Order: sequence, then C-alpha cells, then structure tokens
Amino acid sequence: MIIYILGEAHAGKSEAAKHIVKTGFIEIALSDPMKRALMSWYGFTEEQLWGPSEARNAPDDRLCRHPDMEGSEEGQSLELSPENFLSPREALQTLGEAMRQAYSRTWVRILFRDIAKLRQEFGLGSFCWYDRTRGVQYGELNRMVYEALKTRVKPKHFLVPDVRYRNEHESLRRVGARGFRIVSPTQGEGLTGKLAEHRSEVEQRSIPDSELDAVIVNDGTLEELYAKIDAFLEKDPTSP
Repeated sequence: MIIYILGEAHAGKSEAAKHIVKTGFIEIALSDPMKRALMSWYGFTEEQLWGPSEARNAPDDRLCRHPDMEGSEEGQSLELSPENFLSPREALQTLGEAMRQAYSRTWVRILFRDIAKLRQEFGLGSFCWYDRTRGVQYGELNRMVYEALKTRVKPKHFLVPDVRYRNEHESLRRVGARGFRIVSPTQGEGLTGKLAEHRSEVEQRSIPDSELDAVIVNDGTLEELYAKIDAFLEKDPTSP
C-alpha cells in the first residue's frame, strides 16, 4: 500500500506523517534526494532540511548572495534576509524545478525506484531499509536479528508525505496509491514573496478534492488530527 499527502506549508503534513509512520508505514519523500544533495553541497543540517517549516524558510548566514562580501565583516553585518542569503527552501525549490524542467518525472522516477528496491526479496541474513539522509541501505543480519526485524526486511506500506505537482499525483494514482489533502487555518503562514508563489506551492491547488480519497481538516488538537487520520487509514478503499 502507498499513501500520499498533499498540503500547503504549515497545514500539518509533518505531524500527519509522524503519526502514520507509527502505524507501520515507511516514510519516503519525493524531496529526500534533493535534500541529500543539498546537505552534501551546502552543508545544510538535517534540521534545516527535514525540520519544521521555519527551519527551511530561514536564510542561512553562511550562504551570502554577494560573493565579494562572503566571509567578510561587511557580509556578517548584512541583514539576514532572503535578498542577502540563501534559504534551504529556496534551494529546494530551485533544484526541484530545474530537474523537473530537464525531465518532468525525475523525482517520481527516483521514488518508484527506491520503493521497488525496498520491496525486493532477499535471502536469509540480508535486508534493506530506508534512511532519509542516505537513501536505501543494505545490510547483513544473523538469524535472531532477522526474525526480530522481518517487517523491515520487506516493508509493504509506504508514505509519500510531500506531493506538490499534478504529475506526481497522477503517477501515484496509476499504481493504486491512496491520497488525502490536509488543510488548516494556519496553512501558508511563514511563506512570503516568491517562495509562497513558487510552482511547488501553488500547482497542488489545481488538483480538485474529488480526485483524492479524503480531505482532512486540521483545525483542532493533535489528538483530533490523529483520529481523523486513523479513520482514513481504516476505511476500506473499495467502499463508497
């Protein structure tokens, strides 16, 4: 089974994902390969890339946009703003869109490749798992550990927490995935200017609710959100 989530910034996708993972799903995001690349290139931390929206939105004071000022006292005195310093979110948006321009299914292709690897059968003593900072990993186990970790040897349920484009949504529907949109009164907070209007933030709005399996309104407590998610997970996908 594959479940996927649509939702704007600050709608509650991360909290929804955390809860779904606790029910036995493997979280594997479309943006993970981008984040791994940017972690290597720019030295962004795991918190900056996979942490809360505020961390992704914050300009990084190491990445000055003015080459002649980078590392200088003058550069250190610049206002910490998107005009002067690169943020993880802008780097993600730029890289993601550049590769989509080269090949529109780049990130979907990587996602399906990694899921296929995780579904492979391995002989006794071999297994694979997913690490968001390193991708699909392989290892060897003795019989006792193998028996204890059977669910990780061949995971059956996957969560894609960050669908933003129509072709991602359509590709997942073609393989039988179920998806829901999460909406909240706080969605969109913290994003302004070109970050808020980037295609990765606005294209998902063109996907009508009728093409999804559910819309979950995140307007209460976390416990109420979790209860709505549980109801979605428990619903028979073949029922009306």
